[in-house]
Amino acid sequence: YFGDFVRWNYVKRYLPDTKNQLVLMDVGCGQGEYKDLIESKGYFWVGYDMHINPLNAEIKFADLTDLNNIKNEYFDAIICIDVIEHIKDDNKAMSELNRVLKSNGLVILHTPNNEQKHIVINPEEQKDHVRKGYNKSELYELFVKNNFIIKEIVPTFNQVEASLWDLNYCFSKKIPIDLKDIVKNMRNHLHYGWLIMGRKK
Repeated sequence: YFGDFVRWNYVKRYLPDTKNQLVLMDVGCGQGEYKDLIESKGYFWVGYDMHINPLNAEIKFADLTDLNNIKNEYFDAIICIDVIEHIKDDNKAMSELNRVLKSNGLVILHTPNNEQKHIVINPEEQKDHVRKGYNKSELYELFVKNNFIIKEIVPTFNQVEASLWDLNYCFSKKIPIDLKDIVKNMRNHLHYGWLIMGRKK
């Protein structure tokens, strides 16, 4: 899936390397797609998800709004990739991430841009999303309200990445492609996601 590849590369680019075997929480980790990348950067990877595959004992169960089985200030870093848009009480989720993160710990979060404009086609809305995504000011508010200092917000899915994502989607759904529309819509493209990096106060 091309979107996964794009997000993976943004995490690779912005998650700093470490030599200290810092403990990183990958929340909403799916089947652990980021595990090898995280470990290659020097972290000890711990994966959590609400949907557990019984064949993968490494992944622990977690409800992001209630991490009561995790001690305060346990993790050195957290990644949360395309998860927060699935959670109704996003403030509670961010508050819990802050609680389990060490002081000055790093959090990297990726989520869709709710103002995105697609180049090829507008794909169908995902039924498991409780919101389309966030704009930049909403992300600032979500982080600041929950005691994070924002270091950087990076728009993701530039014109090339977005075009390839859309084409991949069209091919998978067998949707006809009009090259004239692609050229016209390139001018109006608005990136599809945000990567936001913050530190706990």
